[in-house]
Amino acid sequence: SIDLGIHNFFTCYASDTGETFIIGRKYLSICHYYNKEIARVQSQWSSVQFGKGVKYPKTSKHIGRLHQKKNNAIRDYLHKMTRYLVNYCLEKDIHTIVIGDITNIRNGKNFGNITNQKLHALPYNKVYSLLEYKLRQAGVRLVMQNEAYSSQTCPLKPAVSKDNAEAQNRKRRGLYVDGNNQWNADCVGAFNIMRLFLANTDSKVVLTDMKEPNVIKVAV
Repeated sequence: SIDLGIHNFFTCYASDTGETFIIGRKYLSICHYYNKEIARVQSQWSSVQFGKGVKYPKTSKHIGRLHQKKNNAIRDYLHKMTRYLVNYCLEKDIHTIVIGDITNIRNGKNFGNITNQKLHALPYNKVYSLLEYKLRQAGVRLVMQNEAYSSQTCPLKPAVSKDNAEAQNRKRRGLYVDGNNQWNADCVGAFNIMRLFLANTDSKVVLTDMKEPNVIKVAV
């Protein structure tokens, strides 16, 4: 199962072994680098144009090339992350991936200016599309799962539900605490996404306890 996020793009949980791993921590740094560079060049270009008396300057070719480079870098990184997941499934003989459905997660919500900007830039539709066609070619099924309360429910609770959700247990980004138990918060999300999926099936799969997550680095 996969929990999509901003800082940890993919947080994955394998139900048979309890293995958890994180992919995609470079995504935000890629975006930040190009956004900063575009803003710098845009500022210089605007200053020059205003100095010439141009009231409404057009975007320069340099800025256009930077936008293209940014899109290419993100596209390349998404391909590498999704390819890693496909290869992992083939290596581990996995036939089904369950991914949290965050479609419309931004509608009617305000997470603050910075987080709102990151969410609006998150290319989740592109991710779903890449995963769907690559996994289909590998004979792996992709299932979209509503992830309501998955990040707020303790893994020890009998079910993922509103009644069992305890938002205050997410102490900070990356940490979920319940009593003396601590887990990576995104791993909790991935684990509970799997539980939500299994609750809607007749499967008798017994989930293995989560292990400490490994951070997987893919070439940038």
